[in-house]
Amino acid sequence: MFTYHLHARVKSPQDVPEICRLFHHNLQLIQEPGWRGGGCMVDVDDACTLLIYENWGSLAALKAWQTTVARKIAYQVLENQIEGEPRVAIYRDVA
Repeated sequence: MFTYHLHARVKSPQDVPEICRLFHHNLQLIQEPGWRGGGCMVDVDDACTLLIYENWGSLAALKAWQTTVARKIAYQVLENQIEGEPRVAIYRDVA
């Protein structure tokens, strides 16, 4: 399994519930092959630090999703609500 992490600093902690609500909704609508689930979380020590994660069955499926128009639209939600560029990382399961 592969997990995509997007770490971002939001401009206001008041934006977090709306961002997470939209991402939960968008992630639940994903019908991409290989998608296993995902979510949106906030740091317990910093209400402006956000983590959006997506779990994928294969790296090929994740990379295919990254090129879709649907993904671009889903991530436009963040543009006006975060400071700077988000940090992105992809992890793979070693078990």
